[in-house]
Amino acid sequence: MNTLTRTMSAAGLLAAAVAAHAAAGVTIETGDEALVTPGTGAAAVKLALGEPALARTYRNEVGPTWTYRLADKPQTVFDVQFDATGTVVSATERLDESGRSHGRR
Repeated sequence: MNTLTRTMSAAGLLAAAVAAHAAAGVTIETGDEALVTPGTGAAAVKLALGEPALARTYRNEVGPTWTYRLADKPQTVFDVQFDATGTVVSATERLDESGRSHGRR
């Protein structure tokens, strides 16, 4: 294989890995939670923590809730709740009700 072919193959594998990681959501550490406080914007949260494992808007809420998995607490998730303008209104841990544990990715 020549250098160009190897470089292109490596770039393709890297792009696929990044896409798969983003699609599945990022696993964060407990210490990363301190980066998110009420008043933080959605873009800043995504920059600090990456793509959430789950994003949904609950029926009685005005904005979305993003859920992140915690690498060091496999039974726990970190929820970031936004208002209608995309500003954090709360950020809390809770037990993962799905019943599945998760580890480091």
